[in-house]
Amino acid sequence: MEEEVLDGAKKSIEKYRPIVMIEVIKSDRTNIENYFVSRGYKVFQMGMNDLAIHQDDPTLASVSIENGVLWLR
Repeated sequence: MEEEVLDGAKKSIEKYRPIVMIEVIKSDRTNIENYFVSRGYKVFQMGMNDLAIHQDDPTLASVSIENGVLWLR
């Protein structure tokens, strides 16, 4: 289901490059991660969710992973 939503939002995602939190427990995580990576996003696994931040988003500078924990500073 999430893949269909992403396909429907493709133009908006490519134009606006939003930060996206997406649940992946009922989807193919690899497909979702590839979708974002192919559009210039860095993807962080967060349990049953993925957090995708575009490589040009300044927020990415505030994200770090320490001992398997994602931090936003």
